[in-house]
Amino acid sequence: MASPDFDEKTKRTAADRVGNHCTICDKPTHGPNENPKKATILGEAAHIRGRKPGVPRYDPGMTDAERADIDNVLWACRNCHGKFDKDYLLYSVEALCSLRVEAENRARERQCRLSESPVKPLLSRIQQKWCHETTNDDTYVRRHGAVSQLNAWFNEPGIRAISLTGIGGAGKTALVGHWLKVDNQDLAREVQGLFYWSFYVEKDVDQFLLAIINFFEEQGIDIKSGLDQTDPFGTLERHFPKLPPLVLLLDGLEVLQQAVSEGRAYGSFIDAKLRDLIQLVAYARLPWLCISTSRFPMSDLDHTPNTKCLQLVRLEEEEGAEVLNQNRVLGTEDDRRKVTYYLEGHPLALRIFAASLPRHLRTTPYQHLRNVFDGEVPHNQFLDKLFRLLNFYAGTLDSAQRSIIQALSLFRSPVPQRTLGIIVPKLTNKWAGEARSLDLTLTTELGRLVASGLVIRDRRATTNVYACHPIVRDYFRRDLLSQDDAGRAAIDILTSRPDDLGIQGASNLEPLLLACEALLLSGDVIAALELYVNRFKKGRVFLAGGLLTEGKRFYDAFERFAVDHPKTLANAQDPWSTRRKTNFDVIHFRNGAILFNILLGELADAEQLIKVQFLQIAGSGRAPTYNLQALLAFCRGNYATVPELAHSAVRAAMQTLYPTGVAELIQAKAHYIELKAFVLLGLGQDARKANKRLLEVRDQLDSAGGQILLELGQLWFASRRNRDSCSDAAERILSMISKLDEDYLALEARLLVAHWYILNQQPERLAGDLIAEVYRHAVKQSYPYPMISSLIMREYHAYYWGKPPSPYRLKQAATLAESNRMYGLQAEALWVQFLLEDNPKVRAAMHQSIEQLVNRLSYTTLSKIYPARAAKTRPQKRGRTPA
Repeated sequence: MASPDFDEKTKRTAADRVGNHCTICDKPTHGPNENPKKATILGEAAHIRGRKPGVPRYDPGMTDAERADIDNVLWACRNCHGKFDKDYLLYSVEALCSLRVEAENRARERQCRLSESPVKPLLSRIQQKWCHETTNDDTYVRRHGAVSQLNAWFNEPGIRAISLTGIGGAGKTALVGHWLKVDNQDLAREVQGLFYWSFYVEKDVDQFLLAIINFFEEQGIDIKSGLDQTDPFGTLERHFPKLPPLVLLLDGLEVLQQAVSEGRAYGSFIDAKLRDLIQLVAYARLPWLCISTSRFPMSDLDHTPNTKCLQLVRLEEEEGAEVLNQNRVLGTEDDRRKVTYYLEGHPLALRIFAASLPRHLRTTPYQHLRNVFDGEVPHNQFLDKLFRLLNFYAGTLDSAQRSIIQALSLFRSPVPQRTLGIIVPKLTNKWAGEARSLDLTLTTELGRLVASGLVIRDRRATTNVYACHPIVRDYFRRDLLSQDDAGRAAIDILTSRPDDLGIQGASNLEPLLLACEALLLSGDVIAALELYVNRFKKGRVFLAGGLLTEGKRFYDAFERFAVDHPKTLANAQDPWSTRRKTNFDVIHFRNGAILFNILLGELADAEQLIKVQFLQIAGSGRAPTYNLQALLAFCRGNYATVPELAHSAVRAAMQTLYPTGVAELIQAKAHYIELKAFVLLGLGQDARKANKRLLEVRDQLDSAGGQILLELGQLWFASRRNRDSCSDAAERILSMISKLDEDYLALEARLLVAHWYILNQQPERLAGDLIAEVYRHAVKQSYPYPMISSLIMREYHAYYWGKPPSPYRLKQAATLAESNRMYGLQAEALWVQFLLEDNPKVRAAMHQSIEQLVNRLSYTTLSKIYPARAAKTRPQKRGRTPA
């Protein structure tokens, strides 16, 4: 009788047909041994249908010869062999046969690649630094069309930036990770390294830049000489022309975009330093390449040359079927295709489906789909489908897993396990006094959730950190806050123990912001207002610290709440004032949102909110909004419209019974901004009158912010007429800056003094230091207006003192100003470019373009603000003016 065991030839053939890789996990099964006469073989020939009665998948209708035939063999590593024999309900005969076909196809692809490309792939020959882990690599399914397009762009040296965008859960991170780690045989570019950073894990851009600098140091390239820890971008920029080209892979930029605008700004000014870095790469002499992923379109790249964008859409049906199969969903190919079609090929939805699939339905996935959707599979909206799935998935979780995901849902950034150890017991009474039991449960359940792909695990230094996928996070956060006791417990922890939670954010504001958002979601507006008054000092914390993104996030949350619950907020009076009660209504918080939109350069959002504001308020209540509208017009370069808006603010302020000093401060701001507009419009008499009106409110202004407006007004007005008389004003302004509680006003003051120093031929270092200080701070805090303005002034300063300027920087400033519709700054950048240009034909064309722009803006004093140097010699040095 024939034996049911495989002979050696059959075993060798089975191993050879899958390229000596495991059929299940695809790991190599053959390798060297310390004994030079031996090899280490970790693979085994396994039976698909069992070899004898009582073993998994035994088929009594087969003969022993058929059991020993090549058609019944599957080559697998020892771990996978034991796994599919023990879990025989999951690994059916059909599933194993399907896995064998896929493994042989992979081996065939490897063989073809080797025969066509005997040279080692590019990315195996260069230095690589993966600072964080990519996600879902073990269950990755190749997007053939996307990979082909990325390969073509990668191999085109003229292309310098590639962005991948798509809905949350589309698989962007998994795609770039697998593409560059595994599927990289067709890549060819003259680069010397690859550097990967995940902003999901670490949002601090300075830490990212320092890590790049350290990467170069590890390669023996010294660029740390003179490194300023507060300005790593400046160090990188100085050395950039001499650095070898890299592939920079920036993952999860939506984390930064989301902090700015939750998607309404669609990617503008995600972070000034990041944008500057991409600009450096785009204009570099060597073939650098920046690859970035984000849920939002990166509009900063719209005006950047040599860039491409790939939007990830739905998976094809065969790709989705494979995703399900990789996540242990069996059954027929047709069933998996039907599920893919209904869930619109969305990778995250497919993973949620797989995670929620009961064990007894793994071979009938379409039946599970019908069960989830009540026996019908209607073509409703995708998000409805997704949340229906999440509802079902949440119902399959035990209390431990549910509490863990709820705890993770409170955080935008990954947190360590010890953070969960603080919060999870507060959400459930299960582990009271059982620290060891809790730690073991957390470790076990986190491993299971990570395996499902719905919780992401990474490393921060030597510690594992965990995060929810944003879609899962938002769902379970709402779930948590719907529970009174558990939701309140989580908020109490966020507000009382921010230092203990291991949160990555803007200092200790992040947990407070999370708590405020959570309170508003739960409808507890009184507690949220208490945070606003006592912890955020009615918004002064954001303005004083230059925390624009955090301020916008806060005011946006309150503005949305006020729109949805106008009566609730109107009745929530300020109980913390001993002198009066003040209503924090929708107008108050919308004005805050408008201001932070303007400061962040999100002018279209600010414009829309102003329109909404004027529809809801009338008369004297419009005074602060008129001032904001005037500020918006000034940033746009619409100087001719500024005076009338400022007058409207003054008239409205005078008609309103504001507390002492408030009306005067509104008037001072209005007079100051109209003074600036009159100066730029060349209307000297009107500027004199505005300056006089500004001085008339001097005695009613007791704040540093109000007093410095008077000095800035003097410098704006007098410096264009009698420059020598401004020396005292410049000194007073610099002495007052440290007392300001409005960071953006301090930046404007420094730039104005620096401009006066340049025009008065003061020692160049005084102006240079002030400009550099403004630029560094504006880049760090993402202030677009002062950042662009300081870029222009830095190059004008170099030109005026006979130093080599940077035409690239001016081109960048002009591009940024135009893309953000800051046309006054665009005119200034073009004018300074014109001053630097030597070619007569180019100068003539540039002058015509500038004239058209200036005529549209009525910006008549451009040549006075940035006058041409009298001769190509350095200005004569004068005595040092104290700063």
